[in-house]
Order: sequence, then C-alpha cells, then structure tokens
Amino acid sequence: QTCALPICLNYFQQGKYEEAVSFLRDAVAMRRQVHGTIHPALAQAMGNLSWALFNLGKSDEAEPLVRLSLSMNRQLYGDTHPETAASLNNLGYVTEALGDLAEAERSYREALAINRKLLGEAHPMIAVNLSNLAFVEYALGRRAEAIDLLRSSIEMSRRVLGSEHPDVAGGATSLAYWLTEAGQFEEAGKLVDEGLAIRRKVLGENHPQVAGTLTVKANLMLATSRYREAQLLAAESRRILEA
Repeated sequence: QTCALPICLNYFQQGKYEEAVSFLRDAVAMRRQVHGTIHPALAQAMGNLSWALFNLGKSDEAEPLVRLSLSMNRQLYGDTHPETAASLNNLGYVTEALGDLAEAERSYREALAINRKLLGEAHPMIAVNLSNLAFVEYALGRRAEAIDLLRSSIEMSRRVLGSEHPDVAGGATSLAYWLTEAGQFEEAGKLVDEGLAIRRKVLGENHPQVAGTLTVKANLMLATSRYREAQLLAAESRRILEA
C-alpha cells in the first residue's frame, strides 16, 4: 500500500489515466478491506481515483468519489486543512465539468479561503485557486469579476513562479482572449505577446499551446481590423496543428 501514491503519480505524469483507474479501483477496495470506511489512505485513494476519472471525461463517476473523499477529509482533518482544500478544489473541477457552476463556485471559494489561511496571500496554490474561480465566474457571466481574478492570479504567478513560467503564459493567453471580447485591445495585445513569447521559449516554436496563443492573437487582429495579420497568424497556427 505504501507504493500506491508513487505508482499513481507515475501513471498521472505519463497521462495513463486508464491504467491509473484500474490500479486505483483495486487500491480503494483493498484499503476499505484493511482500514474500514474512514482512513487517510482510503480518502487519498478515492481522491486519486476521482481525479483519474475526471481526466478521462468521466465526471459523473468521479463526483460521488470526490464527495466521499471530501467528507472523509473533513472528518479526519477538519474544515481548514490542506487535504480538505484539495478535495474542495477537485470537487470544483468535477461539478464545473458537470455544469453545476454554482456548486463549483462555492467549492473554489472555500478552497481559496482555506489556502489563504494556511499559506498566506503569496503562494502558487493561491494563484491556481484564483484562476479556477476566475473561469467559473466568467462562465457565470460575471466578466468583470473574472477578469480581475485572473489578473490577480497572473500577477501572483509572476511573483512566486517567475515571469517565464507556463502558468503565466496560460493565464496571459486566456486573459488576452477575454479582454479582446471586452474591447480592451491594448492590454490584450501586451498579454498575448507575453504569453506567446513565454510559450515559444519554454515549449518551442511548434508546440500546440503556441498554436493556441497564435489563434488568440489572430482573433485580436481580426477584432482590430488588421485582417492580413490575422490571416497570417491563423495560417501559422494551422501549420503547427497539422504538422
């Protein structure tokens, strides 16, 4: 049982979620048999199984497991513990995927509050929590709040992870898209260029994420009537994706 987490992490890192699910179903059954219905090892195995199922697009199967894991972690550790915050964050992912944006928002907000209490204001996990909350707020139509939250997430990522971290590039690209939709073209342009430069440097010229950022920049060019630039950027994005 002590090797369950390293094996699981190995599967996750390789994207082998089918293998992870098979392994973790056995791990959950074994841990129930050995430890009973409430135990840290069982909560961990259930949480990992729910994450693997979520990554396979099986959020309906993941939901009851992540709820059980959360309930167990609350009983084992209390309401303000890192394991509880992690379960809440995972519940947010699953319920957001299932279309329950209100519950996803509640879960993300509670996870953020716990992590702020435990970790302070400047921590990579806070940046993740802010980003998660931003996306659900955007989906709920609260665009101004979403933009402010994502700005805060990017600023924190720059501070705690460095200005060339992939999380900075991802946040900058997403915010550039939102700001283009909002007509804030100048800031959108700066952000999309930042995201593109980071991704090219970190991932290389022909990575799919570079193509994604090129598409966002093409949309900005189109929105500002720079049609020839938009056409060239879109063509470059297609070339990368079709290679």
